[in-house]
Amino acid sequence: MFLDAFRRRFPVVAFAAACALSAAACDDSPASYDGPVDWETFVATYVDLRLSALGTPTGVITDAERTRVLEKHGVTEDDLLGFADAWGADPAAMRGVWEDVQNRLRAAAGEDTVASGEAR
Repeated sequence: MFLDAFRRRFPVVAFAAACALSAAACDDSPASYDGPVDWETFVATYVDLRLSALGTPTGVITDAERTRVLEKHGVTEDDLLGFADAWGADPAAMRGVWEDVQNRLRAAAGEDTVASGEAR
Protein backbone atom coordinates (compact mmCIF):
# COMPACT_ATOMS: atom_id res chain seq x y z
CA MET A 1 0.00 0.00 0.00
CA PHE A 2 2.69 2.52 0.97
CA LEU A 3 4.91 1.69 -1.98
CA ASP A 4 1.96 1.85 -4.37
CA ALA A 5 0.87 5.20 -2.96
CA PHE A 6 4.43 6.50 -3.12
CA ARG A 7 4.91 5.31 -6.70
CA ARG A 8 1.63 6.97 -7.72
CA ARG A 9 2.68 10.28 -6.15
CA PHE A 10 6.26 10.36 -7.41
CA PRO A 11 5.43 11.29 -11.06
CA VAL A 12 3.15 14.07 -9.82
CA VAL A 13 5.82 15.30 -7.43
CA ALA A 14 8.45 15.17 -10.19
CA PHE A 15 6.19 17.18 -12.51
CA ALA A 16 5.53 19.72 -9.76
CA ALA A 17 9.27 19.98 -9.18
CA ALA A 18 9.86 20.76 -12.85
CA CYS A 19 7.18 23.45 -12.73
CA ALA A 20 8.68 24.91 -9.58
CA LEU A 21 12.12 25.09 -11.16
CA SER A 22 10.83 26.90 -14.20
CA ALA A 23 8.99 29.36 -11.95
CA ALA A 24 12.26 30.29 -10.15
CA ALA A 25 12.78 30.26 -6.41
CA CYS A 26 10.16 29.05 -4.03
CA ASP A 27 9.73 29.98 -0.36
CA ASP A 28 9.24 26.47 1.05
CA SER A 29 12.66 25.13 0.14
CA PRO A 30 13.86 21.81 1.54
CA ALA A 31 16.27 23.74 3.75
CA SER A 32 13.22 24.80 5.76
CA TYR A 33 11.81 21.27 6.03
CA ASP A 34 11.05 20.51 9.66
CA GLY A 35 9.14 17.25 9.34
CA PRO A 36 9.33 14.20 11.56
CA VAL A 37 11.51 12.20 9.17
CA ASP A 38 15.09 13.09 8.32
CA TRP A 39 16.95 11.97 5.20
CA GLU A 40 18.68 9.02 6.88
CA THR A 41 15.45 7.71 8.42
CA PHE A 42 13.58 8.00 5.13
CA VAL A 43 16.28 6.21 3.14
CA ALA A 44 16.85 3.48 5.75
CA THR A 45 13.11 2.85 6.06
CA TYR A 46 12.53 2.79 2.31
CA VAL A 47 15.45 0.40 1.80
CA ASP A 48 14.17 -1.93 4.54
CA LEU A 49 10.67 -1.86 3.05
CA ARG A 50 12.06 -2.65 -0.40
CA LEU A 51 14.32 -5.44 0.88
CA SER A 52 11.37 -6.96 2.74
CA ALA A 53 9.29 -6.91 -0.44
CA LEU A 54 12.12 -8.38 -2.51
CA GLY A 55 12.43 -11.19 0.03
CA THR A 56 8.96 -12.47 -0.77
CA PRO A 57 8.05 -14.78 -3.65
CA THR A 58 5.62 -12.19 -5.02
CA GLY A 59 7.75 -9.10 -4.44
CA VAL A 60 4.93 -7.60 -2.39
CA ILE A 61 5.37 -6.74 1.28
CA THR A 62 2.70 -7.94 3.68
CA ASP A 63 0.81 -5.51 5.90
CA ALA A 64 2.34 -7.11 8.99
CA GLU A 65 5.88 -6.78 7.62
CA ARG A 66 5.26 -3.17 6.56
CA THR A 67 4.03 -2.39 10.07
CA ARG A 68 7.09 -4.08 11.58
CA VAL A 69 9.51 -2.08 9.42
CA LEU A 70 7.75 1.22 10.06
CA GLU A 71 7.71 0.57 13.81
CA LYS A 72 11.39 -0.40 13.74
CA HIS A 73 12.20 3.04 12.31
CA GLY A 74 9.61 4.88 14.40
CA VAL A 75 7.73 6.34 11.44
CA THR A 76 4.33 6.13 9.79
CA GLU A 77 3.36 5.97 6.13
CA ASP A 78 2.21 9.59 6.41
CA ASP A 79 5.63 10.59 7.76
CA LEU A 80 7.32 9.06 4.71
CA LEU A 81 4.84 10.62 2.31
CA GLY A 82 5.33 13.98 4.05
CA PHE A 83 9.08 13.71 3.50
CA ALA A 84 8.54 12.92 -0.18
CA ASP A 85 6.08 15.79 -0.57
CA ALA A 86 8.45 18.24 1.14
CA TRP A 87 11.57 17.26 -0.81
CA GLY A 88 9.78 16.46 -4.08
CA ALA A 89 10.10 20.07 -5.21
CA ASP A 90 13.90 19.75 -5.17
CA PRO A 91 14.98 17.48 -8.04
CA ALA A 92 18.63 17.44 -6.97
CA ALA A 93 17.70 16.34 -3.46
CA MET A 94 15.31 13.66 -4.72
CA ARG A 95 17.95 12.38 -7.13
CA GLY A 96 20.29 12.14 -4.15
CA VAL A 97 17.67 10.25 -2.13
CA TRP A 98 17.12 7.69 -4.88
CA GLU A 99 20.85 7.32 -5.55
CA ASP A 100 21.33 6.65 -1.84
CA VAL A 101 18.49 4.10 -1.88
CA GLN A 102 19.87 2.43 -5.02
CA ASN A 103 23.40 2.25 -3.60
CA ARG A 104 22.17 0.68 -0.37
CA LEU A 105 20.05 -1.85 -2.24
CA ARG A 106 23.05 -2.74 -4.39
CA ALA A 107 25.25 -3.05 -1.32
CA ALA A 108 22.68 -5.34 0.29
CA ALA A 109 22.76 -7.45 -2.87
CA GLY A 110 26.54 -7.61 -2.69
CA GLU A 111 27.20 -5.37 -5.70
CA ASP A 112 30.25 -3.14 -5.68
CA THR A 113 28.85 0.40 -5.91
CA VAL A 114 32.31 1.98 -5.68
CA ALA A 115 33.54 0.16 -8.78
CA SER A 116 30.50 1.31 -10.73
CA GLY A 117 31.22 4.92 -9.74
CA GLU A 118 27.93 5.36 -7.95
CA ALA A 119 29.01 5.57 -4.33
CA ARG A 120 28.16 8.79 -2.50
